[in-house]
Amino acid sequence: MNIIDTIIQRLFHIDITGKQEALATTQDMGRYIEEHCSATALTSRPASSRLALTGFSLEKEFKKLFEDNDIAMSFYNNEGYLVDLNDAMRKLCGFDAEGEKFFRETRLFDAPVFHDLDPSRRDSFYTCQRMFYPELGINRYIEVRVQPTFDKNERLQYYAITSRDVTEKRKRLMKRQKQEEELRDTATTISRYERQLNHLLKHSNMYVWQLDIEKQNIAFTRSLRQPDYVLTIEEYLDGLSDEHRQLSAARFQEMMRNPKPFNDLYLFRQTPINATPAWYAIDGIPVTDAEGHVTSAFGLLRDVTQLMSIQQQLLKEQQRAEASTAMKTSFLDNMRQELRTPLSAIIANADQLPSVQTAEERAELLHSILSDCEQLQQVGSDIVTKTAANQEKATPTSAS
Repeated sequence: MNIIDTIIQRLFHIDITGKQEALATTQDMGRYIEEHCSATALTSRPASSRLALTGFSLEKEFKKLFEDNDIAMSFYNNEGYLVDLNDAMRKLCGFDAEGEKFFRETRLFDAPVFHDLDPSRRDSFYTCQRMFYPELGINRYIEVRVQPTFDKNERLQYYAITSRDVTEKRKRLMKRQKQEEELRDTATTISRYERQLNHLLKHSNMYVWQLDIEKQNIAFTRSLRQPDYVLTIEEYLDGLSDEHRQLSAARFQEMMRNPKPFNDLYLFRQTPINATPAWYAIDGIPVTDAEGHVTSAFGLLRDVTQLMSIQQQLLKEQQRAEASTAMKTSFLDNMRQELRTPLSAIIANADQLPSVQTAEERAELLHSILSDCEQLQQVGSDIVTKTAANQEKATPTSAS
């Protein structure tokens, strides 16, 4: 039989032998007092079995048990003044001479702990309040059970108080509540990001993929909730072009040996998404266990077929521009040579005219100059004709 059982049995002559429940908290003690300290329970027993509260002093036989109890206990008279308290209550309230004087001179319901409670209530009640007396250096949270006791005429006799310090428990509870609040905030943030990512995936040409090494399959999803489709690794490789199948298989083996993030570009002959050839950009991050072995991988798969088509078109246009530039350079070099020949002849013949003495020689030089001028005119005409032809050839046709 524990010490609390002994106190109750000595006070009220209640047979609780074999009781399994330990009255280890203020709630337990308060409930037990409430059950066995009613007017009927007290007044139905011989006077010798009741608390000897005449003059509000405790019997000597009970005094030691009351003082040694681990549960903080105190008794107040029907006017709300402190009658007695045990060492556990003194310790809880941090009593010294000044503190005890303060509590003995302060009515129960004038104490800040009970300011919000109705002193006229007749039922037992339980409260958890902050006990704050800065002048006494007391600042803690306590849980209190108040049990009013009445005589057979329903007149209030006294208040039985049981208390315990729950400051540390409250700190732990507040810490846990803060952690739970942080977890809720984190979950809300994750949910928001998940919705945003889900929206982006659904309205783009992207999928999230997840490789499972153990199951040897790859799952693809846009919703992030469930796979849109699942392929075995062999089915995935079969969809690639011959060249890129070998490249992808080599990438897989390299990832198993050296787990590092990667970013690749592959041409697929067909996929569950596209029955026609399509280009996909695939980036991924391997996931390893504690021993460094790759257990899975995940990443993004993006359809870049349109982008590759644009790049190929740009490459063709670049090659066409380069060919046109080369052709223009060659054309200009040729024209420069063809222009230089008649011009050089005209200049040479013109330089000789002043030194010619006979009319025959002068006429011959003029004829040569005229012939060179005609040749120059023909070269100019050829330049115009070839330039027009080259421009027409260089003009791109409409995309088919």
